[in-house]
Amino acid sequence: MGCADGPASRSPSCRTRVAPCRARGGLADAEEFVMTTDGTDGVLDADGALAGAGAELDRVEASSDGLLDVDTGLRSVVDGLVRDVPDDPRLPWLRDAYEAVQYMLRVGHDEAEFEPYLLLADGTCAPPRLHDQPDEKVDRWLLLRSATTGPAWRSRLGHLVVASGRGVSGRDRVGLADDTASAYLQVPAGWGSGLDR
Repeated sequence: MGCADGPASRSPSCRTRVAPCRARGGLADAEEFVMTTDGTDGVLDADGALAGAGAELDRVEASSDGLLDVDTGLRSVVDGLVRDVPDDPRLPWLRDAYEAVQYMLRVGHDEAEFEPYLLLADGTCAPPRLHDQPDEKVDRWLLLRSATTGPAWRSRLGHLVVASGRGVSGRDRVGLADDTASAYLQVPAGWGSGLDR
């Protein structure tokens, strides 16, 4: 990947090409999506959708008192866009973020893992188990993480990418894990309750 902070480093010289996402809500018609930074931490993208989604995630986080509020607030935004502006280019990105917050973090004796919030006896789950997510989804979480500044989003999205074992590797993965741990430490103490147990 070549960028210290995943595919969208805060460095002005970082430029990353990401293969088009063919999954639901992806960049189906794009031949290639190029993301770079402008040197002022403003993420640029083809139609402003990624930067707009990042700004919306930051707004939702800033107006929330915990992860459950983030979940509820983002669901309200997504439902409103689906109802009122179904062709809003931010919508696929915001749906990806909403799916990311739907995972429950289960902490065991010696490990932590993400589980879908809904697990039925027939094997149905929502969202899909992390190892069943397509690579394109993991790439999109990494891009979303780079477009947001809120520690709740940066920690959740980074943790999902690291836990998936995809999206980044080697030193970039270690750097992402370190930055994700730092972001978790910036989340207010009262935010530990709610969806994560």
